[in-house]
Amino acid sequence: MKRLDIHRVLALIAFSILVAVLYRLVLNALSSGCTINGHIYNVCYYVDYATGSNTNDGLSKTTPFKTPIGAPGHDIAAPQGTAQILKGGVTWPMNAIGCWTWTGGQGTRSSSNPDYIGAGDQIWFTGVSWSRPILNGNGASVSPAGCPQVVNTVVAPDIYIFTSNSYLTIDNIEFTGALWGHTTVTCGLSCDGYVYLHTNNVTSVHVQNSYFHGASMGANTDCAIAGCNPGFAMYGGTQSPVDVVAENDVIDGSDGPEVLADPSCVGKCESELYGILGHWSYLKHDLARYVSEGFDGGFQYINGNTVEYVRASNNTSSGAHANGIQLDEAYLGCLIWNNLVRHTNPVNRVNLRGVQTLGITNKFGTVCYGWNGVIYDTTNNNQWNWAYASADHSARGTQIMFNWTIAGGPEGAPNTANSGANCVTYQWCTVDNIHYITNAATSIANCTASTHCTDGGHNLFKTLTVANRHGYSSTRTFAYSTTAGGASIGGGGSIVAWCSAIAAILAEAGADCLADTSYGVGYNSANHTVIVPGRTPNARNTSAPNHGAYEFLNAAGRQLF
Repeated sequence: MKRLDIHRVLALIAFSILVAVLYRLVLNALSSGCTINGHIYNVCYYVDYATGSNTNDGLSKTTPFKTPIGAPGHDIAAPQGTAQILKGGVTWPMNAIGCWTWTGGQGTRSSSNPDYIGAGDQIWFTGVSWSRPILNGNGASVSPAGCPQVVNTVVAPDIYIFTSNSYLTIDNIEFTGALWGHTTVTCGLSCDGYVYLHTNNVTSVHVQNSYFHGASMGANTDCAIAGCNPGFAMYGGTQSPVDVVAENDVIDGSDGPEVLADPSCVGKCESELYGILGHWSYLKHDLARYVSEGFDGGFQYINGNTVEYVRASNNTSSGAHANGIQLDEAYLGCLIWNNLVRHTNPVNRVNLRGVQTLGITNKFGTVCYGWNGVIYDTTNNNQWNWAYASADHSARGTQIMFNWTIAGGPEGAPNTANSGANCVTYQWCTVDNIHYITNAATSIANCTASTHCTDGGHNLFKTLTVANRHGYSSTRTFAYSTTAGGASIGGGGSIVAWCSAIAAILAEAGADCLADTSYGVGYNSANHTVIVPGRTPNARNTSAPNHGAYEFLNAAGRQLF
């Protein structure tokens, strides 16, 4: 009997030890993972340049890495579903570290096993309160070793982060201190660029909540004389991308030395920070301001963005347009809605090819819809250019534009050119319910070569003088919005069919089509974040909407028609 009791005790002890070991293994496995924005990542690495070491395991806040995986000298095979959390308020000197690349690792990334780089733990920071982790080039060269040598025909660019891995979120990072034109090699217009963030041949990459600023030309005489490419906040190198999104990002060049030296644009009116270039699926709720160009590339959806204070670039090449939003390739069709574009009037160093405040070149035979946009205080030509580029008209696209408010020209002196606020050369477009404030002729038939444009019959043209008399003004909280008795109230044509077609393409766009403009985004300049939306939209009477981007409500909140 005693022998049996001993065996039972020994078995119980062995079982207890086994349970304890298994518990510790499970606990260790769980402790290496983390949850960020509701997603559980398989392994979580912590990164702190100030106190970390790459000889640590990186798996806790007390044993962080110094530089992220993929930085020069720190290439380890990260498993699928890896999150790298950068400590808030800490600065990484990119000129000392060099280009970070995120291109490999163990396992296959997917929607269920994505990667993450950013400020995923906002209770982990240095200082008295949380702020974004900072990548700072300190106005010096960032070694391109391991990064591509050519971006958009620009040779040997400086790059902060380069990724060719799909299924990645880059979140809440501050990018600053970039220098372009630092090389001593005389290479004219085709060199010396930089890119804060470069994606290439990727699917499902989201760049969000980040802040790009602090770029400079420096003192390079080659660039100062011949002109060089400005730097890009973000470049997307993926043709026909799928789910490659920039959302809630701030690109603000107001602290660049060229802007600070000429804040009122009385001289060269330059900025050497470029917004978003290349190929992206969706630009959503982004802000680009004091830039040499807002957005330029192949985009499918452009929703609720603000582009303002566009200036010239020192790049004097034929491509330096100082555009607000330019969509070059509608290869999958496009939806453009709720955007605000204003103050796109640099006074100097803009080439003769013109500036497109908002335009599209549709050469793929696709359909593009645009609605609820507000444009004012622009340059004197090509404000709203929904164009088809090929003279032989093969594979032409179709543009359907409705319910925009457009003041076509510099503030106080609207453009008098026929193309000032209308669609222009070689269009196949339908235009309806537009509120134009312009001195141009009162019909789109006067557009240059507009014989293929259809006037929906519900467009409203007013000169600035008459518009001001009716209470329409850029000084209103929302520029050129209507007041009681305004001429734009009522009289619009039905948009029901268009909203239904849009909903079939993208549900959220279809829902937004049933309301008036969200007026881009606002800006919290204290913490450099966007305010979404820029305006609370009102429901539309879709069968008989107002002219323009706004739907008027009386004091009781009822629509007036």
